[in-house]
Amino acid sequence: MRRFFLPPEECTGKELHLLDQEAIHAARVLRVEPGEEVSVHDGAGSIIHCRVGSVRKPQVTLQALARTTTPREPFRLTLLTAIPKGGIFEEMIPPVVELGVTDLQPLHTTLGNVRLDAETAKAKLGKWNHIAVEAMKQCGIRWLPTLHAPVTLPQALSTRPAGELALGGSLDPDAPKPRQAFASACTGMGTPPNTASIWIGPEGGFTDEEKQLMQRMGIQMTSFGGNILRCATAAIAGIALILQELRIAHPSPPPRS
Repeated sequence: MRRFFLPPEECTGKELHLLDQEAIHAARVLRVEPGEEVSVHDGAGSIIHCRVGSVRKPQVTLQALARTTTPREPFRLTLLTAIPKGGIFEEMIPPVVELGVTDLQPLHTTLGNVRLDAETAKAKLGKWNHIAVEAMKQCGIRWLPTLHAPVTLPQALSTRPAGELALGGSLDPDAPKPRQAFASACTGMGTPPNTASIWIGPEGGFTDEEKQLMQRMGIQMTSFGGNILRCATAAIAGIALILQELRIAHPSPPPRS
């Protein structure tokens, strides 16, 4: 079934309207026809089963038939990562979305090669959100992560929520593994954490000063294996490892109609 995206505020009522790029894609690329059944994702937990009513470029009208809503997973996971050069950050977004992070926060770090001014960051954020929406539609997930404008490492550290399990990627193969850090957090808190974050540095890693600052702010430096990983690989590995622990500790509720 074809999948489309509409923001939650556009998904009320029995008649929905695809506009702009979604309508163009539906009408000119996919060539949907009246009577065809499609699904609409709102990125906020709901999938609406629809029937195409009319196709009048540049608008496609849909009739909502049924709605299924899946509550958000009972935990939050934020990826905070330096921005790799050469378009690698854009390539990171689809697997990060597919895995199920809640927030994606780009970082400006000392050894990072990419720094964006406010105007460029605003334009990039629009592109990143489009990539995230396409990834959501392709893999059929219910929740779209929130993508944030880049900030410096100290700015990100200053807004950390209390009680969060925060893991920083380390090039030291002898650093604790994510499972060890998660188990230690469970022991220290008396209950599994329901908020976690993964902090990934640039290709050269975090500087000693950055690591010292992170550790003072409660970030546990962890190893994702004995190999030296590229920034994107480290991010995906870290997400997968900690998501496994979070999902075992906090099972998701079933969808509801």
